[in-house]
Amino acid sequence: MQKQRKVYPSGHAPIRWISWLLLALSALMVLSGLTAREKVGNTIVPLPTETPYPLTEHFDETMETCQWTLPAVEWYALQMGAFDSEESARILAEQFQGRGAAGYLWQDERYRVLAAIYKSEADARQVRQQLSQQHEVDSYLFRISLPPVAVSIHGMRGQIEILQAAFGHAADLISNLQEACLKSDRSENTRDEQIEALQAIHEQMQLVKLRLYQRFPEPRNACVVALIDLFDDYSRYAEALDSQQPEVLFSAMLKHQTLRSLDLLRQVYAIVENTETT
Repeated sequence: MQKQRKVYPSGHAPIRWISWLLLALSALMVLSGLTAREKVGNTIVPLPTETPYPLTEHFDETMETCQWTLPAVEWYALQMGAFDSEESARILAEQFQGRGAAGYLWQDERYRVLAAIYKSEADARQVRQQLSQQHEVDSYLFRISLPPVAVSIHGMRGQIEILQAAFGHAADLISNLQEACLKSDRSENTRDEQIEALQAIHEQMQLVKLRLYQRFPEPRNACVVALIDLFDDYSRYAEALDSQQPEVLFSAMLKHQTLRSLDLLRQVYAIVENTETT
């Protein structure tokens, strides 16, 4: 008796081949999408975004052009001296650092030794008067003014979003550090509380910096690099914080970092002034 052959139901084999073909085409489409994405930007790894600025986890790759203006920045510094010689300025700076002041060298047409910065001229004048009357220390008011700068960027919406947030965080960093300086001088919190607050700022800066790295692949625009350098600089300061430091040294380093961050922000403004960010 002839063995009966197994007969597959009509149409099953073609359907199976169509399924495999669709699966292969889907894989090719996914690979093509990944390749195209590499050409225009990085893939964003979802991370928590607990910051005052909108840093959505999803990377919107819609291309667009955006213009906005960086606001004017104005601070008032106590200047302890101004020199044509950097060496002379450094000698004076070290003397004031030993007394809890920043002793920061601010360079423009001269080398200026700055002790601290304040949000208002009235605050700066009050401290200047106290230094004169109580400690017989002469100082001068030095206004640090960064004019408003127009920004133009052509890129993905996710890039524009993080760049705007980065500028906002950079400006807030100066304000937060200056506020920390005042609290430290007034002994309004303990050393551990001070370090905790400074580390919280550090966590925000790290997240913004990570987003900049992710959304702006190399080669990066100069202003993006300058913002990353500003955040990196604060990271080095925050990672070196020591609860056992003498109060005078802790205060001097905090004031110094405040002025240094402002100086790095000045460099960002200078780069943006004549740069179209793409």
